[in-house]
Amino acid sequence: MTRESEFDPEQHAMLAGLAEYEALLGPHGLPVDETTSSEADPNNPDATYHYEAKVLRDWAQTAIEEREKDFKDHPSHARRFYAVRVDHSSK
Repeated sequence: MTRESEFDPEQHAMLAGLAEYEALLGPHGLPVDETTSSEADPNNPDATYHYEAKVLRDWAQTAIEEREKDFKDHPSHARRFYAVRVDHSSK
């Protein structure tokens, strides 16, 4: 019995294109050819742009980390921590 292909040719082309695009990105999600360019070098007086690091706070991850502290003396690989959104009631 021949197994049917999971993807049709158009989907294969799209997946190949996505893989090709992702291969051009660094771990930060930005194009490596731009992030390694001399035009981004902060020591280059002729640089046309630069990068700055921004910090985001993930409140769901903060809640998980806080809850994990409650179990630090009783670790278990069976526990899985996850965050759920809790809406505040409107007044």
